[in-house]
Amino acid sequence: MVNVIRRTVHTLGDSVVRVRDHYYLSGVDETGRWGRGIYFLAELVTDQAPRTFEEALNFLKPKVVQDAETRGAYVRRQGEWFAIPTKLTTSQLLHDVERTVAVRHENHILGRDGHHRLEEAVIYRFGPQRGEVFARGVLKHTNDEHDPLELGFRWHRIVHNVQGASYSLAGNFD
Repeated sequence: MVNVIRRTVHTLGDSVVRVRDHYYLSGVDETGRWGRGIYFLAELVTDQAPRTFEEALNFLKPKVVQDAETRGAYVRRQGEWFAIPTKLTTSQLLHDVERTVAVRHENHILGRDGHHRLEEAVIYRFGPQRGEVFARGVLKHTNDEHDPLELGFRWHRIVHNVQGASYSLAGNFD
């Protein structure tokens, strides 16, 4: 005998909600694994009401992502992380590792909460690029909330979205 567990979840999707002076984006992340995506609620870092849902989504994009898209770059996303393709070569990045301004990691865990793992990463610790993260290979959610994002052999700059507090259906409250 097979036990079947059925779960029905109702969410407020594709909406912007205002609570006092704060705006929240409620939606379904299409990169989520379960069903047709995963529900999220994210506080927008703005004091101005977005005119459309699409504009609210764009409020989550840091300037570096907006600039890359303006240049025509194919920026991809997994959850709260964006991957911007670069023209950097492995030898350029490893030169900075040799100079000790950057470090190279395999299976690097991203962020303070550690939800995402980079197969191969170079992280700048010093200099004008301090804090910048570059990766290639696979970007994978550690709890399988998202389909793995195949970055391939090309190096990508990895940046976090711009949000206040957030919540996902999986119960991750930041």
